[in-house]
Formats: sequence, structure tokens, C-alpha cells
Amino acid sequence: MNISLTKLVGDGEFKKTGAKPKLPIKIEELNSSLLDVYQIPLKYLYYNDENGRIASEMEKERIDLEPVSDSVNPEYNDQIAKLIRKDNSSKLNRTKKDIEKDGQKVFGYVLDDGRIIDGNRRFTALRELQNENGKSGYFEAVILPFSYDKKVDRQRIKSLELAIQMGVEERQDYDPLDKAVDIYRTTADENLFTLNDYAEKANMKKQEVKDNFNAVVLMREFLEFIGVPQDAYYLIKEIGTYSVFYEMTKTLRTTFGKSEDSEVNKNETKLTFFVWVLSRIGQGAGGTMAYEGRDYKKNIIKKKENNEFNSEVEDIVEDIQDDLLEHKITGAASLSKAITDSKDSFEEFNDIYDEYLDNAKKDENIDSFIKDISKIAKKLKDVKSQGGLRGTMRFEQLSDDQKEALRNQMREILITSEDLFEEYKNA
Repeated sequence: MNISLTKLVGDGEFKKTGAKPKLPIKIEELNSSLLDVYQIPLKYLYYNDENGRIASEMEKERIDLEPVSDSVNPEYNDQIAKLIRKDNSSKLNRTKKDIEKDGQKVFGYVLDDGRIIDGNRRFTALRELQNENGKSGYFEAVILPFSYDKKVDRQRIKSLELAIQMGVEERQDYDPLDKAVDIYRTTADENLFTLNDYAEKANMKKQEVKDNFNAVVLMREFLEFIGVPQDAYYLIKEIGTYSVFYEMTKTLRTTFGKSEDSEVNKNETKLTFFVWVLSRIGQGAGGTMAYEGRDYKKNIIKKKENNEFNSEVEDIVEDIQDDLLEHKITGAASLSKAITDSKDSFEEFNDIYDEYLDNAKKDENIDSFIKDISKIAKKLKDVKSQGGLRGTMRFEQLSDDQKEALRNQMREILITSEDLFEEYKNA
């Protein structure tokens, strides 16, 4: 059943609140002065399945229902409401308490067909209060004359959503993975904006938007690697690895050039990285994966031995992928089982990885030691170049005791240096 809120307003079904909205951005062909806030019965409204967060959670929970209002079928809204309560129950309770005490203070935005563009938490709180007290509830909102059927309208809707999300509170609420997926969907799947357009409208840095976009590209390659649909982003959320993909995206960007050899090495490193992620999951790394990822990037990917490491584990990586593709992976549990079933291959991978990591750290300790000695030598050279002191110091400023102390220190340095020189010569 298709409804038109604008028509219902004309039929006198609900009324204006008297509030005059001020749009957070300028939208072509839409003047704030022509808009009003209405008291809209809850039964005519429904959650926006095109919203990044809601779409991601629907995928995760395998919800496959047509988005419709309660007047058609309340099951859809009921399912999404459960997701919103699960996401942040305490914040929903505060919103609910505030509305119960003082009424709805902040109006939302809805489309003519009842789709909610802004105000999901307020709508959820109002629905719960309506169910509890048995009284018909109303959502105060601006009715936008837009439709998802037209691309130009979707662009305007998205511009408004991003403008609203620019608020500090809203941006903190937005899960990093959901934000990244929203960037990808908006720019690649729906082709509504360019990456630079998105950055401007969302008040984000261009490079941040690009890195989030590329992190989704990397995740999609990972999901394909393990044999699941490329848009099964819920799996990344379940295993909690988005930050690892995001940081790896930046490492790949800054480590590899644009030459053909460099591109080959980067692609091989991606495959090795996928197995590294899986091996950490198999070891239950969880919250320590980001820390271990820094170790991996610093001591292997950014070292000249990275090529050698990729070559040594190449066959193991292929074996692991073949094993994974024989499993039906639908979530974190089935992924863990697939990893366990390939235990021997992962143990072999980890043994080689640990060996390279240990060697890199040993080299790093030696390099660090030599660097420390170089710093001491440089400081002494600087003192010598300045006539034995530093800056504007003058020997006339030193007492006899201070001069004697300096002579003793230099004698100690000379004796120690000669002894160490013999040690290094005979090593």
C-alpha cells in the first residue's frame, strides 16, 4: 500500500506543529521557508533500509523484509527497532525518558512515502512508548518532497544525511565500518557522488575518505579470498577487524610505488596479509590484532625481506585458500571452524612468520645500537667543532672544578673508546 504524507496533510489527517525548520545545508529546489514540521502518526512511518548502519545490521542479522510502515506490516519496523536497541540500549533509554518527560525536542526528516531520513532513535523511543501506554504516538518531522526512485533526489537525500551526521555526537555514533561502507556504496555502488564530493559534504579530509574507500576494496578482496560474497561486510564486523584493514590500506599506499614490480609485490602482500589476518583469528588475537599488525607492517612488510617472505609462504597461502573454499562460511563461527580444519597449514605459516619477525627484530636491535653510538659520536664532533663547548658558552665562565670534571670525562671517554675499538677489531 503506497501512501503520500503530503496527500494526508491535504486531507487533514495530521497538523503542523508551528515550528519552522532550518535545513543544515542548501538543497537545490528546496527552500526552508516552504517547509513545515508536522505531527505524523507513527503508523505511517518506516526505517530507511538505505541507511548505511541499518543496511549493515540487516545484512549481519540476515533480515530480508520489505521496508514498509506499521500500517502495512509492523514486522519490518519491529525487527529494525530491535537492532537499534541492541546497538545502544542506554542511549535509547535516555532518549525515551527525555521524550516521556518533555516531549520530542528535535524534529526529524521523512520522505513523502514515510521513509525516515533522520531520527531513528527518536522514532524507536516513540514506538516503544506507544506500545507501553497504548496511546497513538506522533513523530514530529519535516516532510521532504523527495523519492528514492530518482537519482537526483537520492543525491539530495544523501547530502542532507551527511550534513546531519557532521554533528559531533552523530559522528561518534557512526561505527567506522558502517561509515566506510557508506562511502563505498554512495560513490561506487550508487555513483551518487565522487570521493571528493563525499569528503566535502561529510566534512572529512579527502585522504581519509579515500583510505576508507580503499579499505572496503581490500575487505571485498578478502571476502572473495575466503569464498563469501564481496558485500558480506557483516562478517568483518563480527570478527572485529575493520581497523586492521584500514591501517593496512594506508601501509600499502605508502610502502609500494606504481612500477609493475611494485604492483606485483603489493598484490602478493595482500594475499599474505589475508592469511595473516586469518591466522590471528585462529589464535584468538581479538583486541591485540591491531598491535600485532603494527609489528607485522614495521618488521616485515616495510623490510626488503618482504618479497622473500611472500615467496616462502606462497604455496601455503594457496593451500589455505583452497581449503577455505571447500567450506561454507556464513559467519564468525563457521570461519573459525574452517581455520581450525586447516590447522597444519596455519602452523606452518606462523612458524615462518615468527622466524622472519624474530630476525627483523634482531636486526632492528643491532641497527638501533649502532644508531645510539652514532649519536654519541656526533655530539662529540659537534662539541669539537664549537671549540670544546656548546652554543654561546665560554671557557672563562667555567670554574676550575668544572674544567677538571670535563678533562676527567674526556679521559674516561678516550680510554673506554680505545677498549671498545679493540673489542670490535677482534670480534
